[in-house]
Amino acid sequence: MWHDSKALLTRRAHPLAPDENLPDDAARYEQRRGRVYLGRDLDLARSSTIGSTSLIGARASVGAHSVVSQSVFAPDVRVGKGCKVTGCYLFAGAVVEDDCVLEDVVVGEGARVGKGSVVTAGSLIGRGAKVGSGATLGGVRVSSVDSGEQVEVDAGASRELLLAGLRLDGS
Repeated sequence: MWHDSKALLTRRAHPLAPDENLPDDAARYEQRRGRVYLGRDLDLARSSTIGSTSLIGARASVGAHSVVSQSVFAPDVRVGKGCKVTGCYLFAGAVVEDDCVLEDVVVGEGARVGKGSVVTAGSLIGRGAKVGSGATLGGVRVSSVDSGEQVEVDAGASRELLLAGLRLDGS
């Protein structure tokens, strides 16, 4: 998936590019130096850094001292203060609380990653799932058996956890 997005963000899929105007003449993204694409109505802290080959969707916010690189954010994503997000996809309405580290992770629509969590190694946080504060996860998939129910994974979560509608699978 990253290779497809990288081709678009590096403009190798010409004529497709995020900053190209669509038929209704409304620009969706503005291209900045370093292959950074920014949507409309963003709330980016002055001390935040958006690194190369990244796309930040409309109405997203990135907190103070946070660093984002090689990542794609859908609209309405919220990233707190002091976070590091690298090589990630965050779907619409995803929330990453303060002081988190995400590397090579997909965070589903409306999912939440709690304060101080570290999620790495190709993990997938499913739609509406909640990773509790201080959790450390690597190479796992967190999802809900009942997609309408919100679930939470706490700091002590193990790879074999199966409790009350929560499925945490190793990849």
